[in-house]
Amino acid sequence: MPRACLCCFFLLLFLLFIPSFSTALAGEQAPRPRAVLLSRNMTGVVYLNVDNSGDTKVTIGGRSVGISELIKLKFSNEDKSRRSGKNSVEVHYANGDVLLGTYGGGGDESIIFSTRSLGAREEAFEDLRAVFFPERIPRNIRGFRETCLKKVHKLDDIVFLKAEPDKPVAGGIMAFTTGKVKIDTGAEKYGVITPDLIRIAAVVFARDPEEEEKGGEKKEESGKKRYPKITAYLGDGSRLTGHIASLDIGKLKMTWRGDTLTIPLMDVGTVYFHNPSYVFLSDLEPVEVNESLYFQKEQEWPWRRDRSVKDGQALRIRGQVFQKGLGVHSKSMLTYQLDHQYSVFMATIGLDDEVEKEANEGREGNVDFRVTGDGKVLFEAKSVTVADKPKNININVAGVKRLTLIVDFGKNFHVQDRADWAEPILIKKK
Repeated sequence: MPRACLCCFFLLLFLLFIPSFSTALAGEQAPRPRAVLLSRNMTGVVYLNVDNSGDTKVTIGGRSVGISELIKLKFSNEDKSRRSGKNSVEVHYANGDVLLGTYGGGGDESIIFSTRSLGAREEAFEDLRAVFFPERIPRNIRGFRETCLKKVHKLDDIVFLKAEPDKPVAGGIMAFTTGKVKIDTGAEKYGVITPDLIRIAAVVFARDPEEEEKGGEKKEESGKKRYPKITAYLGDGSRLTGHIASLDIGKLKMTWRGDTLTIPLMDVGTVYFHNPSYVFLSDLEPVEVNESLYFQKEQEWPWRRDRSVKDGQALRIRGQVFQKGLGVHSKSMLTYQLDHQYSVFMATIGLDDEVEKEANEGREGNVDFRVTGDGKVLFEAKSVTVADKPKNININVAGVKRLTLIVDFGKNFHVQDRADWAEPILIKKK
């Protein structure tokens, strides 16, 4: 074969196979999240796309999966939620979403800040529930954020000062500037005041509780494709609830508050799918709560929803991060009304990593986990410590009317008994 023809032949082969080679190489470098489904776990490169007919196609490691099976996709990115630093800000939206970023000032009736994944943003006060400045949140007040968010008022914005958090200032926030906040107190004696921003720990905006569920979320236009609903937790602790349009190598595309966002997968921690086949127990209200300490009836550390019981961070068990669950302290008994509607209860249990900070001082926690259904013990794990790996449990609750989650005292009274029911899920009967 002439040399020129031979060169053309190899050039043709190269052009034919280089796309496949590039795709394979990209696949090797693509994130391989752990996918949790209703009946199994899978790991592999995930592709998700909604076609023109509105059908959602999902493949995990090359295998097709029904969108109705998906519970979550867990990426390897560590959660760095609520890291305080100079000019750090937490912006809480009326629908419950949260963006973490760096404060950049504002204007009349708006705040400006920048985020790692979404860039610079300017948000109107009317769309927000609260703004927190983490570096100025009092460290000696447990559950400061939850307490502030409960102070919502129909008419007045409420400002919490760093030095006197128990003496909030009510009025109307007129503007944020680079270093000050402009507040109309509505009082003849004080009028309009402009305290330095460094004195402010939090601002809770006026909202009508009856309108809270509407959340200021912008409605999608009718006629558009309906994408599967998700809640995405980013690596910095931000939380976005919207609809997923696609997920492929390197990026997640989702609609959020009327905008289409493209988020690098390196910034994504966990994606939960809003699947009607299951419900998180932490999204339900217990019908009965019994909590106490070993030597006293009153519990100093009541249970917390989707947060560790003491520090109020994401739940962590041996380094694994969980954004959903129940943080409790022994002794804790939480009872839920199931009324025979569910078939399976599953969760991951263990002592939270916040125990480990003090365990080396000889005060390691030690608890007994127990699950009962209508008074009958369905599961038990005794003497669980921070040295134990997270334990996955899967319990048949098909005939259960009332389910009780119990964390009891172990070998060391109640000392350091900070336990997690991580991602507690009830799967509905078919």
